[in-house]
Amino acid sequence: MNDVKHCYSYFPILIDKNLYGKTRDEVFELLQKQNILGRRYFYPLISQFSTYRGLESSQPGKMPVAERITQEVLCLPIYSNLDITIVDEICNIING
Repeated sequence: MNDVKHCYSYFPILIDKNLYGKTRDEVFELLQKQNILGRRYFYPLISQFSTYRGLESSQPGKMPVAERITQEVLCLPIYSNLDITIVDEICNIING
């Protein structure tokens, strides 16, 4: 994979409520309470926009993987001068 270039602008994690015990949105809210801004990526799923909602291919259940991922992915803050204390705080919140 020598031809792959990373931009390191996102640090996505997947949160499976059944494995983790909390939903992605619950973790998102815990981070927000500490003024840590994550991002619910692929949310809402584009097929839920009014422009596409009427298409047969966008009906619920037609894209099960995309529907699951849109409920699980959370991008954590990442940038060059992110203080290690904030990283520790993020880890503590996630590890609960």
